[in-house]
Amino acid sequence: MTERNETNTSGKLQPSSHPWPPRLGDLVHDSNTDHTAVVVALPGDHGPDALTYHLALPGEVDTWSVPGDASTLSPAADLLPPPLSA
Repeated sequence: MTERNETNTSGKLQPSSHPWPPRLGDLVHDSNTDHTAVVVALPGDHGPDALTYHLALPGEVDTWSVPGDASTLSPAADLLPPPLSA
């Protein structure tokens, strides 16, 4: 079960007080980059000193790291849909 994020008045998600623990292959939203990405490596996957998650855009090979506490991540399913245009 995932923690729910709260929406502020600008419509952006605020990280929950208890970070959600992502798993390999999960689709997540990184609030630092404002990108939705796939988890391609977990903390510890590349040795005991690897303390970050590694993310990649779907279908891409370039990756970036985010803190191992998952404080910038939320499940992509928690994203708000874009507003409908008139």
